[in-house]
Amino acid sequence: MTDQPTDPEPKAPRLKLGAEPDKKDWALAQLERRTEGQSDKHLEERFIWILVCIVLFDAFVFSYIANWAGAIVIGIIQLFGIVVLAERCGVNSVVPILDRIGGWFGKSHNGE
Repeated sequence: MTDQPTDPEPKAPRLKLGAEPDKKDWALAQLERRTEGQSDKHLEERFIWILVCIVLFDAFVFSYIANWAGAIVIGIIQLFGIVVLAERCGVNSVVPILDRIGGWFGKSHNGE
């Protein structure tokens, strides 16, 4: 049995020049990786909850709107807000999905 963690790709902890990592250093490095993963999961969960709230809000408000023009304008504004929120929350899968739905999104009109 070794002193190193059993992760498939253990990253060596940051140490001063010439120092060898001990059990404490490996444990701290492993906890840092777990903390990063938890932080990412919390941001993704926050994004999902905000998205659910937006959908519920839209379902309530759109039932009282007389025409579809207001709903379309609100939907477009919310779409841009969702993309910004997704980038801030680290949910990188939203923009490619929107690219598939409407190939124009995120691309310039000059063909670049």
